[in-house]
Amino acid sequence: MTGISGIIKSVPEKFLQEFQLKLPLLILLAFAASGIITKFFGFQGVLLFIPASIIYLKVLSFENSFVKILGKVNFITLSAVLLLIMFLLFMVIYPAINDPSHLNGSDSDDALNIAAGRILQGQYPYYEKTYLNNSITPLPGAIFLAMPFVIVFGNSAFQNFFWLGLLFLLVNRYYKDRSGKSILLITTFFFFPLIPYNIIIGSDYISNSIYVLLACAVFCNYCLNHSDSKFTPLFALIFGFSLSSRPIYLLLIPVLFVFLFRKQGWEKSVKYFTLIIIAFTSVTLPFYLFDPSGFSPLHVSYKLDRFNDILPHSEIIIPIFSILAGIIWAFFAGKTYDLDIFLLISAFTLFIPVFAGTVLLSIKAESFDPAYTYYSSLFIFFALSPLLNLFYVRNGRVKTNE
Repeated sequence: MTGISGIIKSVPEKFLQEFQLKLPLLILLAFAASGIITKFFGFQGVLLFIPASIIYLKVLSFENSFVKILGKVNFITLSAVLLLIMFLLFMVIYPAINDPSHLNGSDSDDALNIAAGRILQGQYPYYEKTYLNNSITPLPGAIFLAMPFVIVFGNSAFQNFFWLGLLFLLVNRYYKDRSGKSILLITTFFFFPLIPYNIIIGSDYISNSIYVLLACAVFCNYCLNHSDSKFTPLFALIFGFSLSSRPIYLLLIPVLFVFLFRKQGWEKSVKYFTLIIIAFTSVTLPFYLFDPSGFSPLHVSYKLDRFNDILPHSEIIIPIFSILAGIIWAFFAGKTYDLDIFLLISAFTLFIPVFAGTVLLSIKAESFDPAYTYYSSLFIFFALSPLLNLFYVRNGRVKTNE
């Protein structure tokens, strides 16, 4: 009986260790890739992608010649070569697919270019339409962050290379294991075809995801390890500023509050939560108050309320469900969970609206419609660090700065 009871007690622990984190990651991987894979290989390609992902990750978890070869690769050199290749592809393909007469590209770069130009001229940035006749939906923080690239290059699409380069530099410093860093870089482009796709079409989803991730990760790292540092309030303000980019990232605020509460208690969580809100409202509220009816970032609710005939009040129900799911996971994860777990929880909180939109759109189309999967670019970078650590860390091979 003792042996049986011991086995029964061990099942939940083993289940949590094996599936609580790895299964959600595999779901994120398959979903984020499904749109592009379906476009070129059909839905059957998605079904093949899932077992291929598992096999690939398992291969990386063992000592083998492939991992040893990666261990000899200089990460900075690999990053530079990859960025150069993407830049050359961008310079060749971007002008063709972003021709307004073809309507095959993205207008998110056009939205930022227009908005930044209007602010530089002292005008309200949200009155014009893009060349695809869409409203300008990025929040003011995204416009200000894109403005240097509009001034220098005349096009916000170039910011993708800056933020990717910064991400690679920080990864190089954060992870000590050379092969681990190379695997992270290769895995990023292997599992997430949306990343090169968004770079080539000039979409700012990549940049947006990276600077929100970096601001969030640095702030959380200081909260965990340097909560009394004079820089921690500054990083809270920077994170709040980064949230003024797209409304979907506001879903992270309640989840982060629970994370801070579980790790630091009420006093510090309320303090930093207040600073984040102050930073966000300081950059966003003036533009809203100038013309509430013309503040087009709020019009993104149409992305969900178009499904009200299937799910009434979907623009309210789906975000609330996303927040509650993130809060519950964050609360029950306990005080021992680390930054990687929080990033994974954040990724899933952002994943839920995109997944819900895909399901509802497919129901409406009466077949799988991958259009909403392209919004996966907004959360996939949050899954990269957990991806590396959960599948590749073994025997302390990948070491991080505490």
